[in-house]
Amino acid sequence: DAVARLTGVSDEQIKAIPNWEQSPCFNDIERAILQYTDEVIKGTGIADETFRTLQKYLNEREIVELTCSVGYWEMVAKILVALNIEIDEHPVNSLRDLQGNQRK
Repeated sequence: DAVARLTGVSDEQIKAIPNWEQSPCFNDIERAILQYTDEVIKGTGIADETFRTLQKYLNEREIVELTCSVGYWEMVAKILVALNIEIDEHPVNSLRDLQGNQRK
């Protein structure tokens, strides 16, 4: 949640993610990205319509970056689950906190 908030995702959107398709709090580009993300995670391929819709909003480089980001975070999630790693619950207040550059 902390990363999402720091990048401008509202609390309402965070709560709506599990049912994003029915939620009115996402715009067309966000819906295109969420649909694409869901299909990448399923691992069964991307529907032509999904890809065409995404291309309306993102260029080739942005699509590659999105795909890499989805893959990276999916990998991290699988590693955390497989190794039973607990998530640190301390609050994150800035990108510096996320990068581990906190001043002690």
